[in-house]
Amino acid sequence: MGKHPGDLIYSLSSTCATETATLAIYNLLLKDVLDQRLPHPMNPAAVKLVQIARTAFACLSEIPHSHPTMEHVSKELVMPNSPPLDQFHKITLGQLLKE
Repeated sequence: MGKHPGDLIYSLSSTCATETATLAIYNLLLKDVLDQRLPHPMNPAAVKLVQIARTAFACLSEIPHSHPTMEHVSKELVMPNSPPLDQFHKITLGQLLKE
């Protein structure tokens, strides 16, 4: 977003107090939290970006034992198993958090 990542994490966690705010965050588009000064990625960069975002969100869990191991993170970053994306502009944060 052109801001410190902690700013996004803080804003997401501070608005999670209500179910409505949580739904709004889940429906937030990934493209909207990216730095708007940069062009949106195209395949295969978009696939890699989604994989990195998915892995990053898994590492942000408040429950430490649910974080992925470094071995898992390394494997995901080296050999992503994501299919090609046709609809990058429609991916929501909720989709990344659930997968």
